Amino acid sequence: KIIGVGREVVATRKDGTLFPIDLSVSEAPIDNQRIFTGVIRDISRRKSAEAEVDLLLAKQQHLYQELHDLAYIVSHELQEPLLTITSYLRLLAVRYRDRLGKDADDYIERCTVAASFVDKMIGDLWEYARIDSVEKTQRTKVDTNATVKSIVGELAAALNEVHGSVTVESLPVVHANERLLSSLFRHILENAIQFKQDGTLQIRVSAQAEDSQVIFSIADNGIGLDMAYARDVFKIFLKLNADETGTHTGMGLAVCKKIVEHHDGSIWLESTPKVGTTVSFSLPTTANISQGPEPGTRQRA
Repeated sequence: KIIGVGREVVATRKDGTLFPIDLSVSEAPIDNQRIFTGVIRDISRRKSAEAEVDLLLAKQQHLYQELHDLAYIVSHELQEPLLTITSYLRLLAVRYRDRLGKDADDYIERCTVAASFVDKMIGDLWEYARIDSVEKTQRTKVDTNATVKSIVGELAAALNEVHGSVTVESLPVVHANERLLSSLFRHILENAIQFKQDGTLQIRVSAQAEDSQVIFSIADNGIGLDMAYARDVFKIFLKLNADETGTHTGMGLAVCKKIVEHHDGSIWLESTPKVGTTVSFSLPTTANISQGPEPGTRQRA
């Protein structure tokens, strides 16, 4: 059946060359006669554009696979020699402390810290590279209230050290990858702890339903940043502030951005220097999202 149904077919030009067309045939009764009309559209340009898009997508997939393979090689091939270096440094620190002089002890300590930092950087890079390899079918109902409270419990020692507290409002149950969502909240909370101000650190985690999405917000009263760098902070290995602990790789928010985009959401922040920062991200609501407890009011920095 072709009447009333448009279809793509291949036509032949006078010179014998083939080209794609969109063919539509309609029927109309006129003066007790069946009149057929046909509309032919040359769709060569559209097909050419579609082929270019397919080629670009294939190249993008190839580049992603190369990045994934490179990250795998870097993370795994470097782990063993790095572990060897770290082990010998620790051995030197134990066996020769106070025997080679204070300068030597300091050098060994600095090398040990640097090796640990490289190890963390490799781990963050591998985490970043493999996010897109997680199948979207691996999503389940996640109680974000329980997830955040669990992470806060795991970060209790770090929070106590900076005299910090976390207030968790009623959060919804969402359809997401539990491991990735847990990593998302952890990175944001660790960032808030990392970039605290003097005094008591206060963090508030909240959520609010807006149209077809849920907006999560994590607000803190930390050092904040100039909004001129609001986009830059989501780039890999970018550090805007001095890292006194030697543990900040500059990958945290980049990982967060990739996780949120993997869930078809978006992430942004609002910040004021010496006042605090609010990191917010959206997750789309679908038929698979349970609203759970009524989300609380979103807090702004």
